[in-house]
Amino acid sequence: MVDDKELLAAIVLSEASIEGAEGIQAVLNTIVNRSGSNNLQSFINIATEENAYEGYTFREEKVLSDYVSKYKDTDDENLKKQWELTKELINKAITGELVDITEGATNYLNPDVQKAENRALPNWALWEETSRKKIGSHLFGKPLTADEVNAMKFGEAWKRGRSIMGEGSKFEWKERKQYTTD
Repeated sequence: MVDDKELLAAIVLSEASIEGAEGIQAVLNTIVNRSGSNNLQSFINIATEENAYEGYTFREEKVLSDYVSKYKDTDDENLKKQWELTKELINKAITGELVDITEGATNYLNPDVQKAENRALPNWALWEETSRKKIGSHLFGKPLTADEVNAMKFGEAWKRGRSIMGEGSKFEWKERKQYTTD
């Protein structure tokens, strides 16, 4: 049987182990911010929603215990330290002591990966300029509401998308609200 804290730690590490301590904390912050509580089961529900966190959604391990063991039983000293740190941060999240370094972010993306994999820029990434923060190679932010996106004019949406994707990005408008990169 998989322990809920260990499952959450594995999900967080699958998303952020290459980003170090700050990235790990930031990913956990998004889970806490989405849940709106300090409840471990709420965190698990958020983190295991379909397509919510790619490290979990697209995991290769079909058995959760194997997925957790990948991190828990590693011989990699750096990953062992990150495992312990992640569990400590989860304990702080449960007790309400986790500092939110994302300033309330519920979402994040790596613009370089979006561009390299020619992925569409998600509609939720059209967040307010004042509600996004760069941590490591990721941008963290609070998405605009669906009504705000629907009301946005093409030029404003294009400008925001271009600023997220970086210098030299080109966008093509698809189906009113969705961008693709070229």
